[in-house]
Amino acid sequence: MFNLKRFCNVRFLWVVFIFLNLQVHSQDTAKKHLFYLGPLLSPDYSSAFLTNGNPRLMSYDHWYDSQLQPKLSFTGGLDLLYQWSQNFSLSLGVQYSIKDGMTNVGPANSGYEDTWVKHDVAYLDLPVKIDFYLTKKKTRPYLSAGVSPNLFLFWSDNWLQASDRNRPDFAPSPSKNANGFTFSSVNPQLQIGMGLDINPKKRNRFRAEALFRYSILPANTSPYDWLDIGLESNELDCSRRFYSFGLALSYLWGL
Repeated sequence: MFNLKRFCNVRFLWVVFIFLNLQVHSQDTAKKHLFYLGPLLSPDYSSAFLTNGNPRLMSYDHWYDSQLQPKLSFTGGLDLLYQWSQNFSLSLGVQYSIKDGMTNVGPANSGYEDTWVKHDVAYLDLPVKIDFYLTKKKTRPYLSAGVSPNLFLFWSDNWLQASDRNRPDFAPSPSKNANGFTFSSVNPQLQIGMGLDINPKKRNRFRAEALFRYSILPANTSPYDWLDIGLESNELDCSRRFYSFGLALSYLWGL
């Protein structure tokens, strides 16, 4: 004889079982497809490789590079991360960065010993990176690679001789086209990194990443007309490819 009460109880148990499975599945999916957003700050060791545009003077490139020394700089902004699986995530950023190095002008040009010119070239970085996680543990090392179509903002020189600061010709001069530099509006950079991701399964996560950045294309063109008038020893005769080594620190909140 058909037992309606038993039949209803069995159906009820099946409905509860299916509902719980759907809940578990949706929670697992949410963990794998969470967005994270937070601030990023990267102390950088930055400079540039210089290349002379005149084939007759290519042998001077190494000398130009030796005059331009790395300086401490920074990159800061927001980082957005999309964790689409346990092994891969996509990282997007909107960051302000200062690139280039510093040149020892020397007494011949400044009248003082150990006078340095700090070149600051500002960009709006828009990095897009893929992160590959090496383990599935709570604290996971990862590798990253991507590109950033950096947008040029301004260029300025800062003279680092204290006694020179009151001289008007030594004042910082932000400009988009000054003293022979003509920077492209976009300077794409390659980014390669290795980092550590802590607490990836929780709502918040901390990331520390050693990051290398390098300009795929020259940031500025070589002013050939300056070469023709005998200014071959001037650093402004060279195009620049920026590079930097940084430690990107970020704290992200799950959305």
